[in-house]
Amino acid sequence: MTPAALPPADMPTWKVIWRLIRFQALPYSFNWLAAISLMLTMLVPGLVSREFFNLLSHQAPAGFNFWTLMAFLALGALVRMGAIFGANRTFTLFAANIQTLLQKNLLRQILRRPGAQALPESTGEAISRFREDVFELPLFAILINNISGSLAFALMALAIMVSINARIALLAFAPMLGVSLLAHAATGRVEKYRRASRQATGAVTGFIGETFGAVQAVKVAGAEEHLVAHFDRLNDSRRKAALQERLFDELLFTVVRNMADAGVGIILLLAAGALRAGTFSVGDFALFVTYLLQITDTTAFLGFVVARYKQAGISVSRMAHLSQSKSAAALVEHGPIYVEGDLPVIPFPAKTPTDILRRLEVSGLSYSFPASEHGIHDINLELERGSFTVVTGRVGSGKTTLLRVLLGLLPRDAGEIRWNDELVAQPAEFFV
Repeated sequence: MTPAALPPADMPTWKVIWRLIRFQALPYSFNWLAAISLMLTMLVPGLVSREFFNLLSHQAPAGFNFWTLMAFLALGALVRMGAIFGANRTFTLFAANIQTLLQKNLLRQILRRPGAQALPESTGEAISRFREDVFELPLFAILINNISGSLAFALMALAIMVSINARIALLAFAPMLGVSLLAHAATGRVEKYRRASRQATGAVTGFIGETFGAVQAVKVAGAEEHLVAHFDRLNDSRRKAALQERLFDELLFTVVRNMADAGVGIILLLAAGALRAGTFSVGDFALFVTYLLQITDTTAFLGFVVARYKQAGISVSRMAHLSQSKSAAALVEHGPIYVEGDLPVIPFPAKTPTDILRRLEVSGLSYSFPASEHGIHDINLELERGSFTVVTGRVGSGKTTLLRVLLGLLPRDAGEIRWNDELVAQPAEFFV
């Protein structure tokens, strides 16, 4: 089953993200404050540019001079540097802890599966779940903060522009509608190329794992050249998929930037008459151009976040499928992650005289492989302490299957296992 064919998780993606945010609420909150502060400092250069050009054209209000503007610019730069440091620091802490929690829960769910049952995906795909998909969720959570800051800046910038000249501001924003529609229309194509790139990467990773596991067989068969040739083909497919993804992203970015240039052109056309009438200054023009370029990036970024939300949902479905858990809630269950301090001491239960085997009794033990009639059926046996028992039969008769079901490595369909006349409810845990 390919990742594209996976059914959606039983929990909405937004609820999964919310539970992860609650697990690291403090660093996430500080990251949100840093993101808002960072984007609001982007207002300062536009305001300073406006007053600077007005100062040159003798249209600046009293009290503003060159050094006053430089002081505002320096203060904004200091706040911006602090916000960048805080955002990076809290992002690293939040992402590391969330990834650790997801990897721990994912591994725990896998280890709860019967030990003799193979994973539902290849080695490469499993590694991709623990690496790329695990990182996708904290990344999207941080993107929410980033888009919040960008939208806060866009609203403040729009309010300033409307207060200066509402007509020019609203007409200059007309290309932004085209950017929004384009970003929304491109979401499906972006996701298609990103999914293909991930699948190609998983194929390469899986083949590397299979190669290490079959080194002797490759040497015996003298298949080194064939192996290298296949590896080259996989890498070539990966290169093409990555190139398609990058090329489309760059084309989309270029179109978005051209939309911003169209907005600047509209400002130039409309500002000429306003400048002559004295209702629009050179400083106002500088502010409009500065803000418009940044708001264009915000509009394109919003489409990018929407695409990443869909990717986050796919990542949740992939991890749930790999773990075979009945609910995605198990993947985001809160618990200790032990990233700091000493690791917990693992208790080992002390052996007692009752643990010594006197008799092992099996009655009606049965197991059938999925979609098959092969397995074991209605096995009865008793093993006394000190006795010697041989399990024999031809290849495929069920000898190994019997031992795996007995040890809990495969889930029994029916039957009972008793140790010293006591029922063993969970063989996989009891026979450790």
